[in-house]
Amino acid sequence: MTKQDLDKLIGDLCAGLEPVKPLPHPMVRVVLYIALTAAYVGMMVGMYGLRHDWADKAVDLHFLFETLLALAIWITSVLSAAWLCIPDMRGQNWMKIVPVTLAGVMLFWTFLRGTLEGVTLFPIHWVHCFKDGCLMGVVPLVLIVLMSRRGATCRPYWMAAMNALAVTMAGWIGLRLTCPMNDMGQGFIYHFIPYMALGVVVGLLARRLFRW
Repeated sequence: MTKQDLDKLIGDLCAGLEPVKPLPHPMVRVVLYIALTAAYVGMMVGMYGLRHDWADKAVDLHFLFETLLALAIWITSVLSAAWLCIPDMRGQNWMKIVPVTLAGVMLFWTFLRGTLEGVTLFPIHWVHCFKDGCLMGVVPLVLIVLMSRRGATCRPYWMAAMNALAVTMAGWIGLRLTCPMNDMGQGFIYHFIPYMALGVVVGLLARRLFRW
């Protein structure tokens, strides 16, 4: 290749370049998303009202452990999604492992409770907890997908997984405060299956949703 050909090639490659706005720091995304999602879930809890046994659950160690674990998964998955918006994650590749590990703890805890306490499988029908769970997940889903799409991730499937975890935990925390869920069968069918289905859909659309 001659020097003239090389100069022409470089000129052709640079012809379509335009100035771009630098991506904001991931924490900017995180603060806005957490504030909006927390406000929405809080509004929904206020609209539906606290579960009738909330005073007893406030001192129940199992309830507190599950809720705090869900909160930790939510926050770490949102943080991971925000850092995944940066192509190299600012070198913090370990971040996405934290919510996955915590989610594994949650699944193990759920399996353990189901084994020790037994599981009652209820038929699926349109009860208020099912409806509330769907509504509580809508706005968090829209917000985190918008946040993620405004980034430039190189890991669309990881981004989809973090989005699914964040929405699942946000909705689940709201349901724990409003729906008198104590049986693991009820909790699995009405509170986890809808979000699991949502995660599958987001995963299938990952390459379309999260691209530059």
